[in-house]
Amino acid sequence: MADIQLRFGKDVLVIGTPVQEQLANIAAFTDAELAEDAEGVESAADALENLAGVTFVDAAEAPAFDVELALLLEPEVFEDAYRLEKAVGAQCLVAPTANLTPARLAHVGMQRSAEQLARTAVEVTAAHAPEHLLVELAPCGLPLDAASKASLLENRAQYERAARLFDGLTFDAFFLNGFTSVTDLKCALMGIRKVTDAPVLASVDVDADGMLRSMEPGSHAPVVRERLEDAVAVMAEYGAQVAGFCTDAPPEAAASLAERVTGAAFLPVLAQLFVRPCGSNAQGAGFPDVQKGRPKLDRARGDADVQKGRPKLHIEEIIQRASSDPMCNLERPFCTSDSRTSNLERPFCTSTFARPDDPFDAAEMLVGAGVQFVRAAGCATPAYTGALAAAVAGRSVVGATAQTAADEGLPGSAALGMEPGQLAERLRASVNEALGIGGGA
Repeated sequence: MADIQLRFGKDVLVIGTPVQEQLANIAAFTDAELAEDAEGVESAADALENLAGVTFVDAAEAPAFDVELALLLEPEVFEDAYRLEKAVGAQCLVAPTANLTPARLAHVGMQRSAEQLARTAVEVTAAHAPEHLLVELAPCGLPLDAASKASLLENRAQYERAARLFDGLTFDAFFLNGFTSVTDLKCALMGIRKVTDAPVLASVDVDADGMLRSMEPGSHAPVVRERLEDAVAVMAEYGAQVAGFCTDAPPEAAASLAERVTGAAFLPVLAQLFVRPCGSNAQGAGFPDVQKGRPKLDRARGDADVQKGRPKLHIEEIIQRASSDPMCNLERPFCTSDSRTSNLERPFCTSTFARPDDPFDAAEMLVGAGVQFVRAAGCATPAYTGALAAAVAGRSVVGATAQTAADEGLPGSAALGMEPGQLAERLRASVNEALGIGGGA
């Protein structure tokens, strides 16, 4: 695979959508037991009968270890998802490694399989020969006290240990994604820089006003309002090579956010357009759990789910209700009757990017604002990736020159022209200074 650093500041690249949503949609058909039962199926009625054990659970109760379990037991289920992303024009594919921090693995009892998960995730992604392979790491989820050195060190150690899992593996860059706290992002960058000098793409979740969606663990109420510029400054200071954001804001607002990033630091810009389920009507109300609607196999057919208070709905009930509704569009699995509005162009959905071709114009605006990396996130499908790829095909990055950035003193411009060893030493010094540690790393 080509070195992604050679393309920074040059041609515009498309990053593939999250594969988790695609796997959720096909999970019912990848189970070995159902596959055996489906042999010889000759009619839709027979197929429906074979799916009688499939239930849909609420997002809050959806198991968080499905991806990791699939990596261990059935890594081949990722093949179709990545094949589609590559076919529609994604130059960068993201490995399914977001939850490989020790805290998240311990939560699902898979900490002993960490190295195997990392290796398998990289192998299944690399099998499709992407131009660039990104290793994603999401927030570790531990409570973080910015005033406590012990808390900072523990959070930093989470990302440091996760980064060590990829020693000796071939990939292009780390992808820090989904961060909602500047302090947590700083810990992640410092942890990775304690281990490797590999390129890092960093992204934070923001609303249309450019404010981070900071949350307390387990809470849905914002407690700290930090600005996008604060996060970008940390990215530039602690060694991220790409500064990014993810938003569900309209295209004009997203382009404005991109301009704020380019004005805050001389770094390539990553913009992610968050595609919300159609039942989520209010823009800026917070990112929905993209696990919502994940199919779960109810093999035991017992009462365990009911006892836990999980709303259970068998697939035959869903299909029966949908088929009896003349206004239901079965080709849009995230459109529900609750999401219909008076919008005649989109009678089933109020999402900013309700249709796969909606991001096309948004991509044009983002590239004009200086964005180099574009991605459709959330509930996006490969069709969204294809629209983005078509919009940016042959486009180059629009932005300030290196000399202009240096003259203006933009963060990140000082690292331009540095040898790799000099840059690594500079980053280690920044990390040690932040932690109050003397001497070498």
